[in-house]
Amino acid sequence: MGLNNGSVDVGTEVIFTLGIENQGPSTTSSIVVSDVLPAGLMFVSSTGDGVYNDSTGEWSIPLLLNAQTAVMEIVVEVTNSGVILNTATVTANPHPDFDTSDNEASASVTGISLLPSLSVQKSVMLGDSSEETSENTNGPQVFPGTQI
Repeated sequence: MGLNNGSVDVGTEVIFTLGIENQGPSTTSSIVVSDVLPAGLMFVSSTGDGVYNDSTGEWSIPLLLNAQTAVMEIVVEVTNSGVILNTATVTANPHPDFDTSDNEASASVTGISLLPSLSVQKSVMLGDSSEETSENTNGPQVFPGTQI
């Protein structure tokens, strides 16, 4: 499983690329790969070989010839901050698979929250020419063009 970008702003779309290869020696059919999207990822679209059902998280590949590879790209929107792990697992294969050690793959994306951080200052001149100032800050980031 691959990913086109490892760290992105929340609200950004990323593409997870799934690949499955039939390492032989014969043709196989009716393969299902489970890739249920975890919290923090919202399905946008998919394209590739076979069909991806975003409701069940199942990618169905009807036929895979010996030495053939099928690929599916799943476009998602990152909706949470922090590290989000996405795992795909072969869950159905009607033929015996003598090497199941490579039937699962994972990739992670890190969502970065860009919440605005504003600082407000107010001063007043007192009759004795002294000045009182108060300041309120709600975070570390300042965004260009922000006005108070």
